[in-house]
Amino acid sequence: MMLAGCEQGYQGRRPVEAQDALLRGYLLKLTNSFMNPLVCIFISLLVCTVVCIFISLLVCTAIMNPLVCIFIMSFVG
Repeated sequence: MMLAGCEQGYQGRRPVEAQDALLRGYLLKLTNSFMNPLVCIFISLLVCTVVCIFISLLVCTAIMNPLVCIFIMSFVG
């Protein structure tokens, strides 16, 4: 048969180390394409959480102590 030696194709001619290196590179790119947006989402959620906790602490403190409310309002306007 004429195509008997072509079963493995071009990939079969590469050494195993080269195939592993290519596969590792592709998997790293794929992982980074998922991880970068996830890290950005996580950081934005973390910042929002910290800001919400800070605001709630200020509100609770202002409710418990009116002098703190007056002190905060002096900075706001």
